[in-house]
Amino acid sequence: QGLVDWSKISIRVREAFAQNVYDKLVRLTDDEILQFRRNIRAVLSDLIYPSRRQTGKAVDRAEDLLWNLMQRRANHSFHDVPLLNSSQNKPYPQAISASEQDIPVKDDICLALQMTPDRLSMLAKVAKLWEGSIVAIVLIRADMNMDYVNDVRQDFYRTVMAAVQSKKPAGGEGAASSDSGSLRLEFYRSPSEWKYYPVNALRNIALQGCAQVSQFAITVDVDFVPSKHAFRLLQGHAAKFLSADSPRRALVVPAFETSDLRLTVKGQLEDCFVEGYRFDDKFRQRQTKRTESLIWPFDQKRSTTGHRATNSEYWMKATAPYNVDYRWGWEPYLLVRAPFPVYDETFVAYGQNKVMYAYELMAAGFEFVVVPDVYLLHAHVDPDKHVSAPNPKQHQVGWSCWADFVVRIQDTYGVRIPTPCWAAKYVYPEVTTMYQDRCISNSKDLKMINLHRDLNVIK
Repeated sequence: QGLVDWSKISIRVREAFAQNVYDKLVRLTDDEILQFRRNIRAVLSDLIYPSRRQTGKAVDRAEDLLWNLMQRRANHSFHDVPLLNSSQNKPYPQAISASEQDIPVKDDICLALQMTPDRLSMLAKVAKLWEGSIVAIVLIRADMNMDYVNDVRQDFYRTVMAAVQSKKPAGGEGAASSDSGSLRLEFYRSPSEWKYYPVNALRNIALQGCAQVSQFAITVDVDFVPSKHAFRLLQGHAAKFLSADSPRRALVVPAFETSDLRLTVKGQLEDCFVEGYRFDDKFRQRQTKRTESLIWPFDQKRSTTGHRATNSEYWMKATAPYNVDYRWGWEPYLLVRAPFPVYDETFVAYGQNKVMYAYELMAAGFEFVVVPDVYLLHAHVDPDKHVSAPNPKQHQVGWSCWADFVVRIQDTYGVRIPTPCWAAKYVYPEVTTMYQDRCISNSKDLKMINLHRDLNVIK
C-alpha cells in the first residue's frame, strides 16, 4: 500500500498514558522485551520523515525505557511489585546523626519545619495537633524589622501555650511516652547578599535538631495540618516498618488540599474529609461540575506528577500500608529513621527542592510504604477570597540546578531516571533564556547567623 508520510500526522500522548505503558513494560519477559524492540525498529523503517527530529519522541522514549529496563534486569531481580532499584552495593545518602551527648527518645517522632515569621500562626495550629517534638527554623531576612519579629514570636508563644494547657489531661492516664516532646524554635538571619530563600539549608538545620531528640523525623511544610491522631498512628507504623533492620525504608504520608474551608478554617477535618473526596463508579476522582471532588491530591491542578505515585484513589479505600514505586517528579512527605538523609542545599527558593529528596532516596535503594490512616491537609488559604492564596513563584530557579543534580546522583549511585519530554519542551527553554546554563543558588561562602533559640517548651 506504499509508505505513510507521518510528517503530516500529529499524535499526542498524555504523560499518564505513557506511565501506564511503562507499568506494563516492567512485567514483560526478557524475550518479549527483545521482540518489542525489534518491532519498534521495524516500524521506524516504514516511516518517512523530512528530518530526524520528526521521528517521534514517543518512539525514542519507548526505546530508551526498554533498553534501561534490560540493563536493570541484568543486575536486579524483580518481585510482585517491580522494584526499579536496589540498595545492594549503593552508598547511603549523606545523613545527619545524633551526637554522643544527645539522647533521642526511642518512640518520639519529630516534625522538622522551616518558615518565615509570618507563618508562625500556622505553626501554632500544627503544634496544637502534634503530640511529639517539633523543631521549627525561622528565617529572618537581613532587611526585616526585629521588633516585628519579636512581636510575632510573643504572640505565637501565647497562642501555643494556651492551646497546650487546654489539652493536657487532668490526670496521668492516657499520656503517651512522648507527651514530653519539646517545641524548639530557632531564628536565623540570612546574609544580605543572599537573594533566594535557603529552603533546603533550613530543612537540614531542622533535621539536625530532630536528631538530638528523636530517632524518627518527617520534614513537613508548615502550612500542612496533620490529621487526627497522626502522631500516635505514625508511632505504630514506625515501630513496624522503620526498624534498625530496615534502614532504607521511608513511610509516605499522603498530602491533600481542598476548596472547602470547613476543612481548614473551622477544623472539621475528620467529619468532612472522606465525604469530600468523591468518586465515580470506577473509583476514580470525580471532576464534573455538579459532583466535583472537594478534596484532591496536593497541587494536582497545577502538576499531576508531584503526588501521583502515592495513588490517592487506592489510599481512600486502603486498610493496610502498601508499597509504591517511585515515579519521576514525586515529592512526597516522608517519615524516615535516623540517620536522616539530608536535602541538597544547592536548591533554593522554589522548584525541585523536595523532588530531589525522593529522587535521591530512590537512587539509594529506599523502599516507599504509604500509611493508610494518616494524611496532611494543605491549610494555607485566603479566607476573604475562599481560594488558595496567590503565591507567585519562579520554578525556573530550582530547574536551573536539576541537570547538575542528576549527574551527581548518577555518579554516586549509578541511577538515572530520564527527565520527561515536557520539561525539554516547556521548562528548559525558559530556564536557558533566564539563566543560560548556570545553577542559580546562594553563595556557599556565606552562612546564616543563629540569632537565638527557644528550647524545650514542653508540649
